[in-house]
Amino acid sequence: MTIGRTTLSHHVAQEIIGEIKLRGPRAGDEIPAEGELAERHGVNRLAVREAIRTLVARGVLVSGQGKRARVAVPAPAVLEQIIDFRLSQNSMDLVDPLDSRRASYRGRERRGAGQEATVEAHRRIADAIAAGEGDRAAEAMTAHLAETGHDLGL
Repeated sequence: MTIGRTTLSHHVAQEIIGEIKLRGPRAGDEIPAEGELAERHGVNRLAVREAIRTLVARGVLVSGQGKRARVAVPAPAVLEQIIDFRLSQNSMDLVDPLDSRRASYRGRERRGAGQEATVEAHRRIADAIAAGEGDRAAEAMTAHLAETGHDLGL
């Protein structure tokens, strides 16, 4: 088994993500200053700066010149790209999207759910995104994809 090497900035970026998940801040809130993060994680400010740049590039944080970084509000276009990519990876065997749609519909009927259930699932996802509640949006999307996967027999 090979153990990969990580940089200090990668390690700090993972820790910042963990802190956001664990205790906030929420979308739109500022994260601590670079100096405070460097002290908290026992690294230099350069490693923190690089971690922040990485997280900005990933869409986790937003940052402006001379301003403290903030937790990003997930953009619908970014979420759409991620979901589209993941679905294309997981559905390579579903050649015809119309067959897959029919299979999903039949699966939904088998579990006794109608079109309203799908609309409501989409509404929960959209409402959470609009409210800037990324965790709630992720939970709603995960639940919806699990139901769809079950309907498709995946």
